[in-house]
Amino acid sequence: MGAETPLRVLCDANIHFSASKPRSAIRRLVQALLKRKAAVTSRYAIAEAEANLRAKKPNWLPHWPVLRRRFQVHDVLAEIRVRGLPEKDLPIAQAAVSATATHLLTGDRKHFGSLMGKSVRGVKVVSPRMLVTELDALGWTV
Repeated sequence: MGAETPLRVLCDANIHFSASKPRSAIRRLVQALLKRKAAVTSRYAIAEAEANLRAKKPNWLPHWPVLRRRFQVHDVLAEIRVRGLPEKDLPIAQAAVSATATHLLTGDRKHFGSLMGKSVRGVKVVSPRMLVTELDALGWTV
């Protein structure tokens, strides 16, 4: 990442879900991104995260709005297809492209695993660990 290319990370629903857990490593990562105005998301990711929180971890739900309102939210405008990506995950990739994100941050190795470390229309798909490695190289404290 050069100085001329600001970091812009679209967070997948599973990142929102994990960030809702108080004192989690993912929450610290998301807070570092938000602090630098480098985190974006989509309405689709927010809706999916909230549905999963209600169904699986309702006790985390009260912690989510504090983060949610700090995200820049983008609507999906790009109509792209990604080979091997299930239909339900296409809106996440489309939102990343629409938001001109540099990275798509996801913990979903089942569906995004074959794309990890690769770029889709200029958006690098990364796991939290991969992103932390990049942020460390940039001198960020997470």
